[in-house]
Amino acid sequence: MFEEDYILRQIKECVAAAMKLVFDIDTPTRASLIIKSEDKQKKLNSLLKLSDEGRIREAVEELHRAAKERSFDDLLMGMDFYTHLCELDDDKLSAEALKYSDIKADMSAFFHDFGLSELADLILFE
Repeated sequence: MFEEDYILRQIKECVAAAMKLVFDIDTPTRASLIIKSEDKQKKLNSLLKLSDEGRIREAVEELHRAAKERSFDDLLMGMDFYTHLCELDDDKLSAEALKYSDIKADMSAFFHDFGLSELADLILFE
């Protein structure tokens, strides 16, 4: 329980740091509020819906496919998505045999894809 809380805090801090460093936006602004592309906003909404339905692995895979352009909107989409995963209840994660450490590792890989490896490593202690 304590480890999960710690990991959740790390994920949220990493997103907050990226929001500040990359976009100069302080939290608690949701990343989804500044996505400019209507298509990316729709994609994010569909990813959030998938995760809410308990199809988290599918949503993560879809996020990586959708973010292949490596645009700012793609990064924002990922930041909002990973923040949302931190808000899911444990039952949804357990149903897919996922742990918060899996989400942390995937978010770290996502940030690395966007050239934010040092930030992710620093905050997530990778």
